[in-house]
Amino acid sequence: MKEDSQNQGKRPGLPGADPVHKLINLALSSLFLLFREEDGTPYACLQRPGVGKLVYAILSKPFKQLLSLLFYRAEGCVPPPPDMKLALEQIAGVAVHDGPVHEVNVRVGRRADGGVEIDSGDKAGAAFIVTPQGWSAGLPEGFFRRPQGLGRLPEPVPGGSIQELWGLINIQTFFDQVLLLAVIMACLLPTGPYPILQLVGPHGSSKSTLAKILRLFIDPAAALFQSLGRPERDLAISAWNGWIFAVDNVSQIKQDASDFLCRLATGGSLRMRKLYTDLDEILLQLLRPVIVAAIPRVLVSQDAVDRSVTIPLPAISQADRLPEAVFWARVHEAAPRIFGALLDILSKVLRELPNVHLDSAPRMADFAVVGVALERAMNWEPGTFLRAFEENRLLAVASALDDDPVAQGIAALARREGFWHGRASDLLQELRGLVPRHLRKSSVWPKDGRLLSLHLRRNAPGILSLGVEINFDLNIGGMKRVIEVKWASTAEAGEFQAPSTRGAGTGADTASVDPDNPFPMDNVRLTPPGSDA
Repeated sequence: MKEDSQNQGKRPGLPGADPVHKLINLALSSLFLLFREEDGTPYACLQRPGVGKLVYAILSKPFKQLLSLLFYRAEGCVPPPPDMKLALEQIAGVAVHDGPVHEVNVRVGRRADGGVEIDSGDKAGAAFIVTPQGWSAGLPEGFFRRPQGLGRLPEPVPGGSIQELWGLINIQTFFDQVLLLAVIMACLLPTGPYPILQLVGPHGSSKSTLAKILRLFIDPAAALFQSLGRPERDLAISAWNGWIFAVDNVSQIKQDASDFLCRLATGGSLRMRKLYTDLDEILLQLLRPVIVAAIPRVLVSQDAVDRSVTIPLPAISQADRLPEAVFWARVHEAAPRIFGALLDILSKVLRELPNVHLDSAPRMADFAVVGVALERAMNWEPGTFLRAFEENRLLAVASALDDDPVAQGIAALARREGFWHGRASDLLQELRGLVPRHLRKSSVWPKDGRLLSLHLRRNAPGILSLGVEINFDLNIGGMKRVIEVKWASTAEAGEFQAPSTRGAGTGADTASVDPDNPFPMDNVRLTPPGSDA
């Protein structure tokens, strides 16, 4: 009986202490640092001399596999699943209640000296450390987790030129180069909000290729593109397991998916149950750069337009096309020099950022600050970035309104009546008589007054640029929740005039332009005389 009491709680065939305690002791050894993030997520960091930190979420499958491997090496057998589950829960408790608090990054993190660390993705856990004084490779001071499929960045070399990048991609205007380079710089910074980069163009305009090239220099991964046709929970998990969230070949983005992309780019969170059988929740806090490649402009709601940069790509002629193998061989041969040039520019941007103070800023003010810092780093003419950004936004607004039958109907009503007020259902009836039947069959046409009111609330700022002011929830003549439509004054409308469109061949922009100089800027080059970039 005495022997039975001594063996109670031990598994047959496992010598020594209980497997649960052995697993906990492994996690509490000098091999690991247990800590938590600010939101309470528990982590374990595998510490090895001369190698970068390897960070694991304690309740994740990779950490479970690592702990099982260490147990096998020590005991010659694998721990029983119930013991592993119990041990992980206790290890997580130690990390949450007794561990320090550290920030955990994916791909890009901040440094205490104001610099940036970019996880290289190599096996040694090295990073590219960028400061206002320059860049180098070394072990990061911060903590990076590496989701499954995270790829390796090119090995940068000094002395490269950004001109090599322009020679590989289908970007033709100076302003588009300005905006694209600003987006790249923003994506290599650890703090947002980030612009949504929308690449549009016809078949054969290399939209997907450009997105892949951008990922090569920012966040290479095994899975480059995501599908929006999934529940928001799945989209959020995909975003959490990477840095860039990219979607390709979309013909339409529904409003809920557009809202998700906006929250992702500007910062949002998602609560979800861990299991359908319990009451515990997981809180994912997400802030990610977003790339959307599509033939038409698919980001058309006012929120999405205000948060996006749209780059149109023209079709590539057959004479200019290269076989895939030849093209990508050129890209990878030039990649170390291009990435080195991008890190050179990022270092100069970090140097300029503290000195940028805008008198007035657009909706994406943080991105505008990055853009102006880039402008100074590249020695461009003052005002270059803000002009490019504003013209890009106005083009996007004009294009969205051209494709919005509700906005066109509201403008027609305001022109005819000058002033109109009534309930949303009455307004919808008025619009039906002003909008052709084939346009009323489009997916954006509201089916009832409630959906019309929601559509107008989302897009009222853009509609104001047509000279039409919309007011909501008024009490007029005993009626409540009245909508008012009226012509706005020129001053209220901001004297809106859409800039010249760029003839990208998408069918979205119809104004007559000079295809060789769609953004007239005389004698402007990407790298002006005297630039040190």
